[in-house]
Amino acid sequence: MAAAEGMGIAPELTATCTIGADAASDKRDRAVRTLSPPASLRLAAGETLVTAPSADGRQEAVALPVQSCPPLPAGRSLAVDGTLSLSIRPAGWTRATLGASIRRLGAGTGGHVDLHRAPGTQKMIAVKTLQVKGEPVVGPLSRRALEELGISMNARHRNIVHTHEVVVEPDRRCYVVMEACATDLLALLLRPAHVESAVLGGYFAQLVRGVHYLHSIGIAHRDLKLDNVCVTADGVVKIIDFGCATLFRRRAPPAPPQRRAARHRAAPYTAARQPVPPPAGQYVETLSTGVCGSDPYMAPELFAGGNYSAPKADVWALGIILFAMRHQQFPWGAAQEARDARFREYARAPGAFLDTWPADDAGWAPVPVGFLNMTQRRCAGPASPRRLLRHALDPSPAARTDVAAILRDPWFASLGRE
Repeated sequence: MAAAEGMGIAPELTATCTIGADAASDKRDRAVRTLSPPASLRLAAGETLVTAPSADGRQEAVALPVQSCPPLPAGRSLAVDGTLSLSIRPAGWTRATLGASIRRLGAGTGGHVDLHRAPGTQKMIAVKTLQVKGEPVVGPLSRRALEELGISMNARHRNIVHTHEVVVEPDRRCYVVMEACATDLLALLLRPAHVESAVLGGYFAQLVRGVHYLHSIGIAHRDLKLDNVCVTADGVVKIIDFGCATLFRRRAPPAPPQRRAARHRAAPYTAARQPVPPPAGQYVETLSTGVCGSDPYMAPELFAGGNYSAPKADVWALGIILFAMRHQQFPWGAAQEARDARFREYARAPGAFLDTWPADDAGWAPVPVGFLNMTQRRCAGPASPRRLLRHALDPSPAARTDVAAILRDPWFASLGRE
């Protein structure tokens, strides 16, 4: 594994595991290899590394076989099928190397993020400390942590935050070393300073292109919001925080043996119903379960429970972000008719609701009631992104647009390449 750029970190032990296979088989009966950590460790294809401290205080690595899949067809980019490289370090190594945090950037259910200065440089880096509720992060690494780390390491795009390295320590610590960003969209909109609408339009265009890339490789973010869209000092948008992200496009698993029923834990997603079971190795679209995200950004189907399309939930969040960027308000507090009168009004007459907001040429004059207020109504007028908003915020997931169609929208095309 290459050292993090500008950090001078060379891993004491590097191990690799496969990403993108169906992890529902991780409880099946299988052989386990226990390894004392040598200076270097290579895992066989289709094995996942977990680590744990041994009884005498030394670190041990355990390689578990995972379900193997055929190689990705040439010339196609359908899903994440890569490797996750982990730097295995002694307890306390990361803190000793990076020093104390300069400041806390944020915290959530999945962990917290701190700002550090890279050793020997003036370059700033962000370090996320993973916290997995109810189980240790390492020994073994949880499936949820592995999937988040695999997505972060394998997503490579200008508008996705770059993950330099994943450092694992045996004392329930896992650190994700990432590039640092200057600010986020929520902080920008809350500032009293005037923000040009053309600049905000450029930020939205970059955000959509980043989400389009994620969807093209089978990743849905599921927690898109203003504060998860960062902006670097030179104006490049970076999507951050993959703690709720999921792989919605997966390879079909091999058929279980016919002599007895397969015994395995149910996966936290549901494959879309197929007329005939797909051949092993063929990619299939899957449905997600579970509530992810923040109320103002969540699509109505998430509140309803059951299975849902994660990419369509991302599109809804993009619509909410666009609305908030242009009008400095959320359209409603939650997309539930029984809970929110404004959403109930929207669901009954979406076009009329959107027509009550200001025209494009209204500019960014200060709004007396401030950002995130949900009671102010303003004069009617045409708005060029109205068609895009109407299609992105369609309450029916089946009728809702996708990111590829947003890219083709005439108003979106007018935003330019940056």
